[in-house]
Amino acid sequence: MLSPSLALLSAFFYGLAGYAVSPLININPRMGWTTIMVMFATVVLGGLGSVEGTIIAGFIYGTVEAFAGHYIGAQRALILYWHMAYSLI
Repeated sequence: MLSPSLALLSAFFYGLAGYAVSPLININPRMGWTTIMVMFATVVLGGLGSVEGTIIAGFIYGTVEAFAGHYIGAQRALILYWHMAYSLI
């Protein structure tokens, strides 16, 4: 269980990091969307509620994306979604 003080402290540091980085990069509401989609798909592939499965799915996804990036280039992001659709069917 996450304690409220730990959640408050982590939110403070996330806000501080955003404030520190904001002069360096362009901030918009869609920042990190691709990262969030990759994380969501990895958790779905690993099994919701299974930490071990998510870790294994992360390693599998990283390996597949690295090889796919070498062989097919820019279309490597589709590999994750194809794999997720295949595993859900």
